[in-house]
Amino acid sequence: GSGDEGFTVALLERGHEGLRMGPRHIPLNAAFMNGTVEGEDVWIPMSSILGGQERCGFGWNMFVECLAEGRGVSLPAGSIGAARSVVAGVGAYSRVRKQFRVPIAEFGGIQEAMAKAGSDGLITIAGGDVMNAIVDNHEAPMVISSVMKQNCTERGRRIVECGMDIAAGSAICRGDKNYLGNAYMSLPIAITVEGANIMTRSFQIIGQGLTRCHPHMSDLLKALQLPPSEEKHGVKIFVKQFHKIVGHGITNFFGSVSRGVGATFSSATRSKTAYKNGDELLAYHEKQLLRLAANFALTADLCFTLGGRLKFEELLMG
Repeated sequence: GSGDEGFTVALLERGHEGLRMGPRHIPLNAAFMNGTVEGEDVWIPMSSILGGQERCGFGWNMFVECLAEGRGVSLPAGSIGAARSVVAGVGAYSRVRKQFRVPIAEFGGIQEAMAKAGSDGLITIAGGDVMNAIVDNHEAPMVISSVMKQNCTERGRRIVECGMDIAAGSAICRGDKNYLGNAYMSLPIAITVEGANIMTRSFQIIGQGLTRCHPHMSDLLKALQLPPSEEKHGVKIFVKQFHKIVGHGITNFFGSVSRGVGATFSSATRSKTAYKNGDELLAYHEKQLLRLAANFALTADLCFTLGGRLKFEELLMG
């Protein structure tokens, strides 16, 4: 029949013969209905395999696609929920809570923390809308979802920390009226999904991004994976894509240098009234953004020269 050996996904009832349900995990006292599942000599009917016999051996592909959507949707959603609750709850608290007979919302330090939480919250909401639109379009972008996970969970952490700073004593005393303590305690859970954000940034965003976002690297890798019967065809594809990769790197090098020199010249020759013209100001910052993008593209190309050492050079990765 069809299908391949390998990692396969199946849905089984809890009481399936041979399965042993282990204890559930308790991550930082947060409700997490997950745990270990063990089995020995478990017979799985073909009807229980997701996709039937044709999808045997495709479990890893299913797993990766689900992770791409899950990390890009559920984790930012948690940060969005934290942003809305913290900004609304702590904002109201800052108007009621008084110090020296004055609402603490009138103090500059409190306003600074609220502004940070509000700005990070708006960025998180905007990012969540973008990711949801991508998923609605039936796409599963690995790199973008990793960026969303890393960025939104980090912002969610900062938002809750700002709320803890404002609520102060009322936030550190456990009780029924403490609406921040559990959120603060569970922050590392979202950040640690699939490895902490250190791994998300270093391995997934940059490591996968170098190959998946490069216009020619993916085709080169596919040529290396062709069967021996297509070796000659694979060699032709490899050589062609290699030349394209070198040409792409040279283009990025000259693009980075030219934009850098151009940005330096435009900054030195700007008039004092340039800030008063909105169109000129927007064009200036757009050129600066393009310069940074060109520098980043060149840096990404240079990372290929590190080979296997790339996984250890995490300081290069943001």
